[in-house]
This record gives sequence, C-alpha cells and structure tokens, in this order.
Amino acid sequence: AQFCKEKNILLTAYSAFGSGGEPKLLDDPKINEIAKKYGKKASQVILAWLVQRGISVIPKSSNEERIKENLDVDFTLSEEDMHTLSHIGTNHRFLEPMGEFGFNPFIEQGQEGFVKLC
Repeated sequence: AQFCKEKNILLTAYSAFGSGGEPKLLDDPKINEIAKKYGKKASQVILAWLVQRGISVIPKSSNEERIKENLDVDFTLSEEDMHTLSHIGTNHRFLEPMGEFGFNPFIEQGQEGFVKLC
C-alpha cells in the first residue's frame, strides 16, 4: 500500500470481506469485538479500516439492508483499533492473482517469479 501511495496509485478493495472461503473475516473475534465497541457490524469495521487507510472499497451485496449498512461507515476507528485490525494475522490471501494475471504481484524483488511493473 505504501508503494502505491508514493506513486499516487489508488488501491481498490473489491472483495473486502473475503470471497466465501475460510477463514471468515466477518466471524473474526477481534473484528467483532471492535464492532461491538462502536455499535457497528463487522463489515462496517472492515470498510472503515480500509477507508481510513486511503483504500477505496467496492463492497458487493444484493441485500438492501446490507447495502445500507455498507454505506454507514461515518465513524472513525481509534489508532489502537486500526493497529489491531492491521495485525490480525490471518496471513491468508482470499483471491489468488496467479490465475488472473499469470504472475504473483505480491512477491518481492529478487524472488523467483518477480515481474517489474514500473
């Protein structure tokens, strides 16, 4: 995210809640604890965390109530809560870019398979 910020590239989270696999972010105890503190849903906490990091979000839902909830992120998470959310530690990628792009954009320079984009 820092690289993109330095290059004025806007990141977009298009599967912010995961893609139905395991682990389920919306069931994460830390996220739900923070949600309870603010009187919000886990989904709203995830969205607020992304927005506060300067990441645009495209949450998907066909449920009218959830669409309204996804728009109700007019609260600010504390620095402590931002830190907690940034260090949940699931270490799980919900969407695998190899099939989509033919290379992994998340590996470091020098590692096998590195592709320089800029």
